[in-house]
Amino acid sequence: MSYLVNTVNSTESTNQNVNVNLTDLITGTPADTNILGYTGGNYAPLALSGLAHDYGEAVFNWGSTARYNTGAIAYSTGELLAFYLSGLLNYDQLVLSTADDSIGAYAGWYMGNKQSSSVGKTVLLESVHSCETLSGGSISIQWHAGSSAASLSPIGPLTYCDEQSAAVAYGIYTIPDASNSMFALKVRAVSGTVRVMHYNNFWCTSYNVRDIT
Repeated sequence: MSYLVNTVNSTESTNQNVNVNLTDLITGTPADTNILGYTGGNYAPLALSGLAHDYGEAVFNWGSTARYNTGAIAYSTGELLAFYLSGLLNYDQLVLSTADDSIGAYAGWYMGNKQSSSVGKTVLLESVHSCETLSGGSISIQWHAGSSAASLSPIGPLTYCDEQSAAVAYGIYTIPDASNSMFALKVRAVSGTVRVMHYNNFWCTSYNVRDIT
């Protein structure tokens, strides 16, 4: 069985052939700096300056900028990932690392941030994270948000890190009130031994949270 194509969009065939050049199928003539977009009910060339490409205001940024030797502290399922004070660019109210919810109480180490100044805003959370994974070790992490370390809920998909790759995590959260403004990365599963960020992989870790309202 075969089918005869008469038109593509509004372009009719000529001798059973349809010209599919973009200039015949879209409204307007694209310039070198345009991209293909949709506007006014038609596919049309759009200038980059006419698009909403603002990634939002940074409200929390951290990137590892020094070498940390944390010894042999290993993560367990349910703990929050820890980050060191050095490298913070934007933050509101940092949440100290504790033995109950993270690696322990160590000077300069934190496990989350409370963004109470962004109540009512929607934030996009991004992270690239690397741990010291011993041979065969792996870890699954996920962005969480809520009122405290003990009462956080998932706000993004799971992501995976092993000895050969870093975990890229995303989340999105609309902060309802100051009490529920905490966000953190939570360990959902661990296989083998996975330790806190070590001097061998310190460049592979960063957090970025932006107000995209």
